[in-house]
Amino acid sequence: MHSTNVAPLHVRSNVDPMMYSLQPVPLRRAFAPAAFAEAHAMPGGRVIDLHPDDAFRVAKYLERNRAVALTSDGATLFALQDGVLVECAPSAHALARHTIDAQFIPMDWVGGQAVPSGAPERVDITHAVMQMPLATLHQLTDGSPEANALVDPEDRAHYGPHQVVCVAAITHYFGCDLVSITSEMQACATPRRPASLVLDDTDQEPLWMLNIASRPARSFSCRAGDIIEAIRKAGEMFPGLPVSGAFSIA
Repeated sequence: MHSTNVAPLHVRSNVDPMMYSLQPVPLRRAFAPAAFAEAHAMPGGRVIDLHPDDAFRVAKYLERNRAVALTSDGATLFALQDGVLVECAPSAHALARHTIDAQFIPMDWVGGQAVPSGAPERVDITHAVMQMPLATLHQLTDGSPEANALVDPEDRAHYGPHQVVCVAAITHYFGCDLVSITSEMQACATPRRPASLVLDDTDQEPLWMLNIASRPARSFSCRAGDIIEAIRKAGEMFPGLPVSGAFSIA
C-alpha cells in the first residue's frame, strides 16, 4: 500500500502535540468519501481530531487528488469523517494498490557535505523501476546515482541534494533479491503512473522558499497557503531558529 506522488499535506492534531504529513492513497476503484468512511472505519480505531480549518484543508486535498483515503506512514489508512480522521479497518487495506515505495531524503550542503535536512518522504517509484534496464536494477544500491535518479527532487519541492532508499522496497515487491528479477517479471507487473506525475496540480498551494538564520545557513521549502503557514512549517522543522527571508516561487 502506498500514497501517491504528490506534495504531502501537513496537519496538526487538535488534541495532542502531533504533526501529521498526509498523502492520498490510490485505491482499486472509486468511492464516495462519506460511503468509504462509513463502510471501512475501524471500530475502536485511532481518531485524529482536527481543527476545523485543517479538516477543511483535508477535504479539499482529498477532492483535489480524487481520493478518499490518506496515510501518514504508508501503513495505516485514514478517512475523513465528520471533521476528524478515523483509522480504517483491514478491509480498506485490501483496496489499496500495491506499489514500490522509496524513501526520499532531502538534504542540504553543510561544510561541503550533504546532510539530511528534512523528514523522509515516501514516493511511488514503481513505473521508474519497471523501465530501468535490468543490468542497472541488478546492481542498484541505496543512495547510488542510479537510485537517486528514480525520484526528481523538484517534484518534491526540493532543490538541493537528496538520497533515495529503495532496495528493500523493490525486493519486497518482487519477492526476491535484485539479481533474481527477470525482464519477464518487469514486463508482467501492472503498469503504474509515472513517478513524476502529480495529480491535478492546478489548485496546489503555493511553493515557498525560506532562509533559516543558522550557521551554516540553511534553506527550507514547503507548500503553504500563505507566508504565515510557511514560517510555521519552517519553525516545526527547525525549532528555535528564526526565518531570515521567505518568498513564493509558484
